[in-house]
Amino acid sequence: MIISKLEKKENFTNNENEIADYILKHLDEVHLLSAESLAKKAFVSKATIVRFCRKLGVKGYRDFQRSLDKEVEEMLKIKGLLSEEPVNSETKYDEIISIIPSLYERVIGATKLNLDTPVVEKIIEKLKNVKKIEIYGTGISYILAKLASFKFMTLGIESAAYDGLNEHYVISTEKGEKDMALIISLSGNNPYMIRIAEYLKKRNVFVVGIGNGSSEEIKKACSEYIEIHAPNYILSFEMVSLFTGINYVLDIFFTSLLVSNYYKNINTSLEVSKNYETNEPKVSKK
Repeated sequence: MIISKLEKKENFTNNENEIADYILKHLDEVHLLSAESLAKKAFVSKATIVRFCRKLGVKGYRDFQRSLDKEVEEMLKIKGLLSEEPVNSETKYDEIISIIPSLYERVIGATKLNLDTPVVEKIIEKLKNVKKIEIYGTGISYILAKLASFKFMTLGIESAAYDGLNEHYVISTEKGEKDMALIISLSGNNPYMIRIAEYLKKRNVFVVGIGNGSSEEIKKACSEYIEIHAPNYILSFEMVSLFTGINYVLDIFFTSLLVSNYYKNINTSLEVSKNYETNEPKVSKK
């Protein structure tokens, strides 16, 4: 990177330091200057400029200008993207505690607006009658899969989370229409998740994909696909947004199943609470 080398100034002479300083202060105009013009402005000779360009790893001044131009263009793009980020190096704690909820609201609101109600209702009806809910994910999406599986199990529904496909298990358990698989893909085009979806769908499993993007490949591989609408960020906020949006959809499924057996789930919760109170360790008083 030319700009990086100019900033580090490793093994630069005094004249080269002067050239580097001038270029860094005038990045937006160097592409307009000839070697002679730059030499005059940096108070050095044209020959010094040419030698300096070679020291930076380019053949000559014109190559230097082209390389620098590309880097400046890329740098401006990044600055533009960073200006849309919810935080920067000056963000204070009291701002952060307000920014985070608004970030959640933004992705949940966008996902909510784009939900296809008939599709979601169809998925919920199928969920009510499945034998087992299998949830697949990799990396951070596997964490979401485990969390969702735990929630479904609290409702008395058999569920399991997987970070890979065990084809022997799938065949031996005779998968079919009474089974459902949730495929979580943060990118929306994870090749491994697409392959799992395709394999399960061929075995008559109802496959629901949840993730970012609108890859036609993953949509085709799934029986239904729910797209999460998360803003594109440079920083890791994109992960926060996608995590929030996917969790929102999974909680819609969970809450719908809870409501469908409302009184049974109330009784189960009361029984768990009663058992907890009965088995709570007693603190001895001395």
